[in-house]
Amino acid sequence: DDLPTRGATWSFLRYTSDQLGFTDYTLWNRLVKNATTIGLANLQSGMGTDPTPYFRSWATSVFTDDAVPGVNPLYTQPSWNWRQVYARVGSVSYLSPVSHVVTNGTTVPVMLEAEGVAFFQFAVSNGQRGLVSVTGAGGSALPSAVRLTLVRTK
Repeated sequence: DDLPTRGATWSFLRYTSDQLGFTDYTLWNRLVKNATTIGLANLQSGMGTDPTPYFRSWATSVFTDDAVPGVNPLYTQPSWNWRQVYARVGSVSYLSPVSHVVTNGTTVPVMLEAEGVAFFQFAVSNGQRGLVSVTGAGGSALPSAVRLTLVRTK
């Protein structure tokens, strides 16, 4: 329960509230005041739907919101423009969620925990092809629960 985890949790709840068309009061009230469950069961009850698909779309929106023109509204965060927020509080630029920049021939090992997210950035020169290969531990197949999202930004 560290600060980044609490921040991500708040961001996810803000995102789901926006996506489901709830007022702040509606979702927060369902999650806290009238809750009879905890954890994922509480989240599902509060949202009125399975939260699992929202984890992936929220994680994608962290990168795409206000950065990828014409992106599906599912991958936006209507209540916030993080790039503007960081600029106004004196940061030089938006702190990109990209945690790994991949170059040609690079292997990047990543360990994900349940519902974890990792972001990668790479470029392919004009007229060239790119290949991204993703495997599980030791080159094995990815576990069936792992989902990948590829976003073209240009």
